[in-house]
Amino acid sequence: MNPTRVGTSSVAIVSFTRESGDIDVTGTLAALSGVFSGEGAPGGLRIGSNGQAEFTYVFKPPARGTFSDNLAFSLTELGAGGFIEMKGVGVGPAVAGLGPDGVAGTFDFGTTKKTISFSITNVGDEGYGDLSALTLFDFALTGPGAELFTLTGFEPGKVLGVGESLGLQLTFDPATLSALGIPLSSDLLEQVLLSITTDMGTEFGGRDGQALLYRLNWGHIIGAIAEPAVAGILLTAIAGLAILRRRRLRR
Repeated sequence: MNPTRVGTSSVAIVSFTRESGDIDVTGTLAALSGVFSGEGAPGGLRIGSNGQAEFTYVFKPPARGTFSDNLAFSLTELGAGGFIEMKGVGVGPAVAGLGPDGVAGTFDFGTTKKTISFSITNVGDEGYGDLSALTLFDFALTGPGAELFTLTGFEPGKVLGVGESLGLQLTFDPATLSALGIPLSSDLLEQVLLSITTDMGTEFGGRDGQALLYRLNWGHIIGAIAEPAVAGILLTAIAGLAILRRRRLRR
């Protein structure tokens, strides 16, 4: 079978041809399921004189690498049988440092302004053109404090051939919080998730591929940044408590 991109499939035709003789040849052809699939000859294999029988099998690689299976057959009148080796190669893009959970990196930013540079490198299978190319479509920053981060260098729709890289910079800037007088603490951490959508694990240019995930840790805010309204209520409550204490002192 031809090299096949992970997340797609290719078809192989298994053909039996009778080149001579005037009697029909019957037999069996097994079904396959899994990486290679096909129903075989459920009603029995039959080849007429000088005829041909063709059967379709599909190869769908779950990952990069070489896969094989044995397809059993028998030809009753000829007293023959055995196995046909089904073999296919799964190819595709891959990203350096990508873990099985889809996380490609974890960065710690602390509680002060900081920029971290990193790159996305396609380390997929060489020599297969678009079958191994990686497309980066768009990105999203989510989680408490996501608005404190900026990503620069990203190019929507960027295609990386094997061996090519895209350099990016992530900047964490808590200046807005400092201006509001909201303190930071390094005792606890918040985590923002950077998600970059790609066509890895699907057809080239397909938008339903695997996302690249990056965990961005930063110093926890006292007062919960995820709920600014709640933080305001807490600050108001603290101020009210201070006024009450002053009144008691005056008495």
